[in-house]
Amino acid sequence: MIREVGADCADAVTPLPLGDLTAQECRAEAGSEFILSGGVSPDLWLPDVPRKDFEASVHA
Repeated sequence: MIREVGADCADAVTPLPLGDLTAQECRAEAGSEFILSGGVSPDLWLPDVPRKDFEASVHA
């Protein structure tokens, strides 16, 4: 929807579990030319989250 109004990027794109799409589904919806910023679920920034879980999300 955002792409259709002429925008070329979106900030704070949040995938599952807090968003409603996986990171891969976000990319498929946006297309290959649309810039997506964000992508790390806010719950993964909490201090008790294992670093490996955070890194797995970043590299997904």
